[in-house]
This record gives sequence, C-alpha cells and structure tokens, in this order.
Amino acid sequence: MRPEKRMSTCSGEPLIARAQAWIASHGRVPSEILEATLVGQAPAALAELSPVLDALCTRRQPVRIGAAGSSVTYGHGFPNQSLAWPAHLARALRWIWQRDDITVRNSASPATTAPYAALCYKTLFPDPLDLLIIEYSMTTRRSSTMSPLIEVARGHNAPMLSLDLPQFIGPKIWPMCRLQRKYSIPKAGTMKSGIPCQLRSMMLPLDANDAVVRLFEERGVPVVSTRAVHGWFKGTLVAAGPKPTPLDLRKWVSDDGRHISRPAHIQLASFIVHALVQTLQRTVLVPPPSSSQQLWKKATMPDVSVCAAGKRLLPYVLRGRTQGWAYVVENDKPGMVASTPGSLLSLLVNGTQQEGRRASLYLSYLTSYQHMGRFSVRCRLGCECNGRELDGHDMGGKVSLQITATPMQLTFTSSAASCLIEVQVLPNSTNREHKVKLTSLTLTSPHMDELMSERMRHKLVRKAREGWGR
Repeated sequence: MRPEKRMSTCSGEPLIARAQAWIASHGRVPSEILEATLVGQAPAALAELSPVLDALCTRRQPVRIGAAGSSVTYGHGFPNQSLAWPAHLARALRWIWQRDDITVRNSASPATTAPYAALCYKTLFPDPLDLLIIEYSMTTRRSSTMSPLIEVARGHNAPMLSLDLPQFIGPKIWPMCRLQRKYSIPKAGTMKSGIPCQLRSMMLPLDANDAVVRLFEERGVPVVSTRAVHGWFKGTLVAAGPKPTPLDLRKWVSDDGRHISRPAHIQLASFIVHALVQTLQRTVLVPPPSSSQQLWKKATMPDVSVCAAGKRLLPYVLRGRTQGWAYVVENDKPGMVASTPGSLLSLLVNGTQQEGRRASLYLSYLTSYQHMGRFSVRCRLGCECNGRELDGHDMGGKVSLQITATPMQLTFTSSAASCLIEVQVLPNSTNREHKVKLTSLTLTSPHMDELMSERMRHKLVRKAREGWGR
C-alpha cells in the first residue's frame, strides 16, 4: 500500500487566505470556471506537485520553478518578460508564501516546439527544478513530439505541470480575416466595426490537443487547462453565469489575434496558484518511482555536448568561411539568416564527449507559408554524414514555426573529434524565394535518437500504465 502524506506544515488558514485573496484580486473568471481548470486529478497526478509544495513549505532551500514553452509563455508582444505569466506566478508565490527565494525561470522561446526543450534541457535549466511547467499548446500537438520532453524531465527528476491553452487563439482564421479585410479593433465602449477577427478566432471550435493531454494524464502529470474558459465564452456553461460580452472577450486576446493579453497572463498565473492550493488542501498519495524513472536510471541519460540556439550559434560560426549570413532577431525569434542563393554558413562543432566517435546532429530552422526557401546541410573536415536538403516553405498552414529536423548521424574521422558543418542556400525553391533561418544546432550522443522515437514513447506509456495498475 502506498503511504499517504498530507502537506500540513503550511496548510494553515493565513496562507490559504492569502492565496484566495490573490486569486480573487487578480482573477477574471467565475469560481465554477476556476474549479474546472485543474484536470487530471488522479492521485498520481496530484502527487506530482508534492515536491514543489514540500519545497515551498519546508523552507530548507530556495524554490526553483522552470517554464518551457513557445511565444505565449515567452510573452510575445511585451517589452520584457516581466509581464508574462511566469513572472506573475513568481510574484504571487513570493507574496502567498511570504518568502523571497522563489524563482520562476522563463526559458520559453517563440515558435519552438517541445523537442527543442528536450534536446537543450540542461542549457535551458542548468539547476535542478522543484517543478517544470510545460506549455506548447499552439506548436506541439502530437504526443510523439511531446513525449521526449516528458522523459528528459523525468530523467532529471523534475516534477511537471502541463498548461493547456488550446482554445484561446485560432491561427487559421486570423490570416483569413486579414485577407478579407475584416480586421478591426473597436474603440473603447463601442462595437461600430462588429466583432473583430480576434474574437471570431476565439469563438470558433478549434482542434483540441486531446492526444497531448491524454499523454500527460497517462504519465501522471497534472494539467491546468483553459477549456472551461472557452465554454464560458461560448455560453455553454450556464452554471458559470452570464456569457461574456464581445468587449469582455476582447480583453483576453492580443491585437495580433494569435496571443493573449496582459490580463490573460495574470489569469494563467492565478490558475496555477489555484492548482497548487487545491493540492495543498488534499491528501496526496506519494507514488513509487515511475517505470520511466527506473528505466532511465538503468540507462545513461543522453549526453548533449553542443546546444546552440539563437545568439549561442555565433561562437560556432567560422567567419572566414561564411558568406551571406547574418545574425538577426525577427519577432523575438533569433537566428542566422540568409536570403541569397549560394550563401554559405560554416559551423565548427566539437564532439569530444561523444562515445564511439559517433554523434547525432539536430538542426532547427524556421518554416513558414511565405518567403522561405531550400537549403542543404553537409559535413566537412573531420566528420562524415549523409548530406541532406531541407525546405522552409510550408504550405500546410498560415503560421511560422521552428521545427527540428530528423537527426543526421555523424562519424568523426579525426583525432580532434571536431566537425565542420556547412549550410548553403539552394537556388531552387517551391515559391521562388530563398530566405533560410537557422535557429539552433544540437549535438548529442546516439542515445537521444531512441528517446525521441515513437517506439520509445509507446514503451514508456505502457510501462507507466502497468505501474499504476491501469
């Protein structure tokens, strides 16, 4: 029988009262909606929050929380990250628990997906975490691409909380509205131009991230979701009270229709505070080590010798052999950019930490429905690999996204174990444009390939189900 553990050391009335006061002063949703934001309340899921509550209550050491995500978590459109929900969460926890040694590290990067955080986990979070909050709702909608991040976090003993935001924004409807010239922002107190596109996108039924949410539930990770908020917007939750007006809805969405507003970021922080307080007041079962943790204790966690993203790419650039490329930050997305066919980017990486003189090379690059072209990747001087051609033009949707290509297998041929990687813009493209943007480069041991595979995901989920008797 599993032991029971109650967080009695800090569940006193003053702390609960402060938490409720903070939620009441910053919240914008009825209590019925707030209660529905915490999903996946199985004992295994609630026990996932025990370590961070222990850290908050015992005061033995500073509390470290990490946030991994894309543009919403990053705080796209804000002058600095102090306005994004991780910063609001840090301020809330410090006030509620009356301590100054609580930090929430915002390691989100716009337009990235979960595999990027899995590959660069130790770079993004160099210190052990008491809780990792994961939010890739708009960029990672397949369980197979989310699973590696879960397993890497498990391997580093980081408890997790998933933030599910599938219903705030509709990326497909926004460009459609712009093309139809229906975009409008009503002036305060008026709706002369009708419902703007931001609100149309919010009220449309979107493809929910059901597969990813199920994965978190199968892996015993609690989920804080805004799906109930969407039901309130649509008026389907009668118990929650009157349906919000269009002007009320307008306060939740940013002007570009793709992100959330400042008040909505504060609201997200209140949802997470609510989840922690609700768990604090319940009896939490402490589970045995999960099957995935036991599995990765037997194996070696994948070694990552190079994780260069954004500005971190610059030390690897050989300027004497690079032509036509420049470091650029566009819409909060940093990377090396070229727009002329034949432009050559030379990157020198060191693989001395790789075992067996083999390594896996992962490249992340920007894809978009316009402007992007094709490029080749080759290995020179010190290593061998099968060259590859990649295409940044994505006709599947009206979005820009940083994707991680299938890894290339490298074999080092010199005693120095260094490798010259050349990225060159190709003259042929599907849209007659040639822009290429390289956003990150990661060099890992071959173990990472197994972790990133679909087969490993199914194996770990099956073992997790067996471990909890499902």
